[in-house]
Amino acid sequence: MFYITLLGVGFIAAYLLIKRLRGPGDEGTPADRDLDPYAMAFLAGGGKRAADTVIAHLVERGDLVYDAQAKRLLRGERAHTSRFWHPLELAIHDSLPEDGRSIGSVHQQAMVVAEELFAKELIRKRLLLSSDERLRLKRIPSYLLGAIIIIGLVKLDLAQSWNRPTGYLKVLLVVGTVGSILFVKRMTRDTRTLRGKRVVKTLCRQNAALVTTARAQAASGLPEKESLLLMGLFGLSVVTLPALAELQHSLLHLAAPLMSGGGWTSGGGGPYWYGGGGGGSSCSGSGGSSCGGGGGSSCGGGGGCGGCGGGG
Repeated sequence: MFYITLLGVGFIAAYLLIKRLRGPGDEGTPADRDLDPYAMAFLAGGGKRAADTVIAHLVERGDLVYDAQAKRLLRGERAHTSRFWHPLELAIHDSLPEDGRSIGSVHQQAMVVAEELFAKELIRKRLLLSSDERLRLKRIPSYLLGAIIIIGLVKLDLAQSWNRPTGYLKVLLVVGTVGSILFVKRMTRDTRTLRGKRVVKTLCRQNAALVTTARAQAASGLPEKESLLLMGLFGLSVVTLPALAELQHSLLHLAAPLMSGGGWTSGGGGPYWYGGGGGGSSCSGSGGSSCGGGGGSSCGGGGGCGGCGGGG
């Protein structure tokens, strides 16, 4: 009974430590929420969301062409020479050779470039955890739960030396060890601060009407700025343009490279990657399909937001 209580207290303490280690929980200043659409995408769904968004946007605009049969991206004619090109767009478009590259290769490059462009600024605004903060977020709860497992092993050794039954304690040790590993992994994979997650929820709520509008204008599509916001905040799963259907299917099933626990490696601190990794719907803190428990899979009343909020 003592060890069950100790395990329960340990998990509660680890949860509270993780919340504290995530930094400030306020909504930040208006300047903190003043992000360009690709930075919003990076904050809402990590490098994969930013890469999905920029590739889909360039294809929608005609600046990239997707060959669905070969699964390759080719350069378009770049007809929009007079408009402002975001550095992320330029990096992806101008790096393509004449015969194009596989969508997986372009997607991986886009994730790396997105991190280079946005991570430092989002860390400065206390919306993302720094590499040192991410290491502490993983290590401190792990040390706490590891100490409780060691206490259990000591108790097991003593019980065996006194010829007492140990089957119950062995089961608790196995459950506690596996549970600790899964708990720390699940609760620390989101690399945003509490402020960062609140900012995303606020942005989702403010732009929730875009989801309804996009469905109503499925045939004609949204204006460029609104389309970019929609994909960046809510994911590709809410975009219904027929011209993007084949690209959406490829991107939604394109997993981030599994390095350092589920994303791409950055400076020894692990990836900037939040949960499901695709265009799925994980807006609530528990990984459900709503942002604050509204109707259906929505962010305050819209539909299907992929990544508003996040876990733990």
